[in-house]
Amino acid sequence: MADELAGPVTVTTHAVPAHPATAILAVAEAVDADLIVVGNRGMRGRRRVLGSIPNNVSHHAPCDVLVVDTVDAMA
Repeated sequence: MADELAGPVTVTTHAVPAHPATAILAVAEAVDADLIVVGNRGMRGRRRVLGSIPNNVSHHAPCDVLVVDTVDAMA
């Protein structure tokens, strides 16, 4: 299985003039995405309760969502 994951990954960029969560969800739907990877920056304290971009995406995505820890990467 590790050999299968070691191959090249195709990345496509989409520029969508919308709120980030709305844009991510729209593109995921349009391209029939299998997975959305989003950082967790902004998912702390009040913003998590009120709804951050990763929180919105993870609750409304048409596919699996992987939320990665980006807090330490930003320090």
